[in-house]
Amino acid sequence: MISSDMPKSRAEIKAKYRAKPGILEKERAYARERQQKIRANWSPEELAEYQAKQREYLASEEQKEKAKTRWDAWSAKQDAMGLCIGCAQPATAGRYCDEHWFRTIGTRHRLHVMNGGIDLLRRIWDEQNGICELTGETLVRGVNASLDHRVPKSKGGDNSRSNLRWVHKIANTIKKDLTDEEFIALCRRIVANHDRRTT
Repeated sequence: MISSDMPKSRAEIKAKYRAKPGILEKERAYARERQQKIRANWSPEELAEYQAKQREYLASEEQKEKAKTRWDAWSAKQDAMGLCIGCAQPATAGRYCDEHWFRTIGTRHRLHVMNGGIDLLRRIWDEQNGICELTGETLVRGVNASLDHRVPKSKGGDNSRSNLRWVHKIANTIKKDLTDEEFIALCRRIVANHDRRTT
């Protein structure tokens, strides 16, 4: 007798297989090893010609459109199954699992696994207990959480621990490239003007 919790479609079977720990890493390692074996038999001229053709193909509008269509189809399918669009784990942070959510945020700011950026982002989140440092509101990954630089990059800020914090997405949008002092002064002017107009 077939169990009722068995996956029915090919997509569900594939998702269940890929959800196993280490499967994606094994698949990627196998693909890299296969490519290395193939290229090991090429002459430098053949490799250069192949790479030039690849660059030309990837830059073509046809390929960009195909890639977008494939990505839209893939992400829609993952959304429908409640899975992360970066892997086959359950989506726990919007459209991502926690791991891919942190990676996506980190990539925008050149923070990644190799330079310890992802661990740094997780550590800051844990230190703040998921509370916005500006508004005091509870943050939800993939919904209203946003990474902020106390001193904006446009004013010399960097990605150091002391300059990074998690804040509410709307507050970060309003703050934009202001320092904390400039942002607070703006908020006070807004409140004072509001009070003046309503009294």
